[in-house]
Amino acid sequence: MKLIIIFFTLFSLVLAETVEISLYGVESVKRKLIQSGEWGKYYTRKQSILRKEPLDGSEAVIQQVNDYDDSEYVANITIGTPGQLFSVVLDTGSSNLWVVDKTCKNGASKIACSKKRKFNSSRSSTYVANGSPFRITYGIGWARGFFGEDTVSFIGSGNNLKVTKTTFGQAEAISEDNGKSPIDGILGLAFESIAFGKTTPAFIQATNDNLKLKPMFTVYFKKMGKVNGKLGGSFTYGGYNTKNCGPVTSYQKLSSATYWQFKMDSIGYKDMVFRNGWEAISDTGTSVIGGPKNVIEPIVHKMGGVWNQTYGVYTIPCGTNTGFLQFKIGSTVYDIATSDIESVIRKDLCMLNMLSLDGLTSGPQFILGAPFHFAYCITYDVGNQRIAFSSN
Repeated sequence: MKLIIIFFTLFSLVLAETVEISLYGVESVKRKLIQSGEWGKYYTRKQSILRKEPLDGSEAVIQQVNDYDDSEYVANITIGTPGQLFSVVLDTGSSNLWVVDKTCKNGASKIACSKKRKFNSSRSSTYVANGSPFRITYGIGWARGFFGEDTVSFIGSGNNLKVTKTTFGQAEAISEDNGKSPIDGILGLAFESIAFGKTTPAFIQATNDNLKLKPMFTVYFKKMGKVNGKLGGSFTYGGYNTKNCGPVTSYQKLSSATYWQFKMDSIGYKDMVFRNGWEAISDTGTSVIGGPKNVIEPIVHKMGGVWNQTYGVYTIPCGTNTGFLQFKIGSTVYDIATSDIESVIRKDLCMLNMLSLDGLTSGPQFILGAPFHFAYCITYDVGNQRIAFSSN
């Protein structure tokens, strides 16, 4: 009987250390600009300066794989004591946590900071000043400011995950592009090696501080369509999502513990298959499948899609695309329904969420964003440096 009681107690502790964070759907900058007819011009400008130099000629972390224009899933966190609330992208494609600071006046335009929630260090009893400079740029967006240290809480649907003494960026200036976004900041979930200032990412610090919290988290995305504020999935920290996800079917070791990066052997649609082999990353911060132009464009055309100059995206008549996009990773072939790659622009016209990434000359060549997460739950295993796949 004593052994049964001990086992039950240990099992309860494990359950208590699993924290589920809800995701909410928002209308992305990309979707807004497409509807207004401005995305084409914006996209052209973005492509021309994809590899933007660091700000002020100084060292910065350049996240070429992410620009958050198309981020449509956000979560709530608090920083400080008492907690100050922020909506952030939970991003496996970057490593720093930053939010807009009260010192952010205008950024790149008069309105860039105006509609953001702002962190006020004077209202937190646990804040510790750091003062080291913080700079990050990606695509054509950027944020700069200084580092501080405080308590960060991931707001769960039941219990919260609290991380004390977390170093985070306090943005005193942001680009106009960030100003248009519905988010207050970014919470990076990749590895320390790509973090500006080599700061420890918040979740990794949480597992270092709390040995009962397993160093892993599971991402579940639900395809939303054009909605704001509705539940769109969850991040389960410390374990698997047994409520929304099936059992794990396969694992893939990381080829680089920088991004969540691994080797991808092939991609294909129907009888068209490319077997070049690439480095790929699993990325919750984008809504697209991105890859080399000489691979993406033929597949899009095979699907019946075309480049729409007006909207600045690949488009296709809604409901005409059938079949699966197939990825071979390790020994497993993963199918993504083409319906998971489409988003409605208007009643008869859909956008294909695929993107050519020829601006990237080094690092990962493929980005597997939201469409991949619609098809599969993905567990990011920090401790074993691998990802696990299960049915969604």
